[in-house]
Amino acid sequence: MLEKIEQELKIELPDTYKEVILNNPFSNKTEYNFVHTCLLDEADEILKINEEIRFKGYQGQKWPPHYYIFGYYKKGGYLFINTKSKKSGTIFLITSEEIFNPIKIGHLKHFSDFGKLIKNARILQKASSNK
Repeated sequence: MLEKIEQELKIELPDTYKEVILNNPFSNKTEYNFVHTCLLDEADEILKINEEIRFKGYQGQKWPPHYYIFGYYKKGGYLFINTKSKKSGTIFLITSEEIFNPIKIGHLKHFSDFGKLIKNARILQKASSNK
């Protein structure tokens, strides 16, 4: 799956992402039905999202080919990483309510690593199931 994504999108995925996707903590979709979409695990769906956004852009802005979307965030939003960054483990979150400037993404909500994203998603899942 990972090789297919790298070949078709012409990117190199960071090792941190590869490790997480190979040990997907949300693969039990009955337990994590609320948050499993924050870490998509089907190559065709991931390729479709990335190719669509690269072609259409986002909020009228060109989507850089080195930005890799790997999950959904809220309505109309995405989780993505910059595969060319030295901090390629940083996960950015963009919603349709935020202004997207592909050159300046530092202001976007983000997690410094996948561990923090996973911990946050599990907290959201637990809160959601307690309602």
